[in-house]
Amino acid sequence: MLLPLGLRIFFAVFLFLFGIVGLLTPIPAGWLMILASGVLVFGLRVIRRYSVRAFFMLRLHMLYEWIRFRVKK
Repeated sequence: MLLPLGLRIFFAVFLFLFGIVGLLTPIPAGWLMILASGVLVFGLRVIRRYSVRAFFMLRLHMLYEWIRFRVKK
C-alpha cells in the first residue's frame, strides 16, 4: 500500500521540520522530538512493509521496555 505522492511529501516535510525544531529546543524535549520523528518514520515503514498489528506490537514492546528502564532507575 503506497501513499499518494502529495501525502508522502507532506509527511517527509513535517517530520523533517519536527526534527529541526527538536534540535532547537532544550535538550530533553529536543531529544524526545527527534526520537518521536524517527519512530514515526520507522513505524510508517513497518506499516507499509508488514502489517498494522506488527507495528502496534512493536510500539507496545518499546513502551514496556521504557517503563522497565524508568522503574529500575
